[in-house]
Amino acid sequence: MPVSASDGAPLGRPPRNLTAEQKAAWRAIAAGGRFLTGADHALVLEYVELVDLKAKANAAIEARGLVLEDGRLNPAYRIRRDTLDRMLKLLAVLMATPKARAQARAQGVMAEGGPGPATVSGTDDEVAGMID
Repeated sequence: MPVSASDGAPLGRPPRNLTAEQKAAWRAIAAGGRFLTGADHALVLEYVELVDLKAKANAAIEARGLVLEDGRLNPAYRIRRDTLDRMLKLLAVLMATPKARAQARAQGVMAEGGPGPATVSGTDDEVAGMID
């Protein structure tokens, strides 16, 4: 019987069709998120795809400038801004930012020592550690 993403299978290696920069971003997230599983695959994939979009927006800003010749703001700036916003939100969902991990620990979702669910003192019950 094949293992599905919901079975807690590990996140795994980056897909082959990603660019070198996207694969590096995938590995960075995977290395910092030992709690990530195959269920997080789509979110991590979305994040690394945004890496490319941000790079293209940066290149467009470098090529044409932040303000265009006609005085308008380069549309690539908005794309970059929106892309960065989405990337930060995905990192928070994946608990890949210090703030997200601190909030998870404060809420008892993550153990103090790092990734992994919190447990109720004196027990090994992970589920009980997640309940207020």
